[in-house]
Amino acid sequence: MTVLIGVDCATVPERTGIAIGRLVDDHYTLDAVHAPDRALDVDGIIVAALSGGGPAVLALDAPLGWPSALGDALPDHLVGAPVSASPAALFSRATDHAIRARLGKQPLEVGADRIARTAVAALALLERLRMRTGRALTVAVTEVRRPDAMVIEVYPAALVAARGARPRGDVAMVAAKTAVVTEAFGPGALAQHPAMQSSMDALDAALCVVAAADWHRGHAIPPPPDLAGVVQREGWIWAR
Repeated sequence: MTVLIGVDCATVPERTGIAIGRLVDDHYTLDAVHAPDRALDVDGIIVAALSGGGPAVLALDAPLGWPSALGDALPDHLVGAPVSASPAALFSRATDHAIRARLGKQPLEVGADRIARTAVAALALLERLRMRTGRALTVAVTEVRRPDAMVIEVYPAALVAARGARPRGDVAMVAAKTAVVTEAFGPGALAQHPAMQSSMDALDAALCVVAAADWHRGHAIPPPPDLAGVVQREGWIWAR
């Protein structure tokens, strides 16, 4: 059995969704969905899910790295001096460009958007979880799977696009995401976990569980070999 944990990350609990599932052989279940709440014990819920010590996949909907070009440009930059790299290289990562080229979805730019605050919060969460669980929580940037707890970066909109849906507008996107969850966990999933009907963050967390299962089963596209060094710094969005 592999524990699947999906987190729709945010800077505060009242915008964070968490879902817990399991993968047994080729069948996965959705066991719990937590809607955002100011009193939500984000760390405690995840620590409890990891407490069994067995294999686990923690799927985070947040960037886990920054563009290499941005990191290279800033250390020696002085006020008023130009920056040689293009905005596309400075603000978006190789994985962002790959997702857009393959699936037609543009992830938020971690180098230029407020999603950077969520990225910092997600990395802080990971470090607290490592300290509380004593587990390495290695971030996957290759197809190598260790018999422990692994961490992957995911993007729910890419998960929907990878299944052939191209929704336009918020209402259509909610319907498409709901369809993925229903297909994955059965028609009773929404009734069993009503938080998904009232909270997009909770719904996205459940989609993160689906993405975790995709990765664990080898269905997610890995980075090409020529990007191996880059993704060690920038991270990689795992999607079909």
